[in-house]
Amino acid sequence: MTTPPRNIVTLADATVVRVAPRAESGAESSDPLQGLPSLLEQAGVDMAQFEESAAGPWTNPDLAALIDARERRQFVLLCADASPFVVSLSYMALEVGYNTFVVCSDVGKADALALPRLQQAGAIVMGWEHFLNECASTADAGAAINAG
Repeated sequence: MTTPPRNIVTLADATVVRVAPRAESGAESSDPLQGLPSLLEQAGVDMAQFEESAAGPWTNPDLAALIDARERRQFVLLCADASPFVVSLSYMALEVGYNTFVVCSDVGKADALALPRLQQAGAIVMGWEHFLNECASTADAGAAINAG
């Protein structure tokens, strides 16, 4: 086997999407993933960013097109918690065949009912620290995928 197993995050083979929490009017954003875009950019990873909305993710044509494009094998969803928007987006990715990873910045505070539903549907749910460790362990394999 020359590539990591499908249940291991490989950023070189992933569509990475960050869902920012919906901005409350007049409230300061406390998004723990604010520094993520620059970190991933330094690592050479493209990341699409969307703001969470009250409408389902399927109503956003850019998001639907990104999922339908199926340019990569994995779909990595970076979020603050497992909101209904995040759960729906994960289901969309699973339905079209992505190996889907949901990375919650504080998995311990995520909706206790949403996480088992995501896992039952086939998503791999993990915290930020586990995600970083997994990405570091597959960095060499990711370079090989990009080169090949």
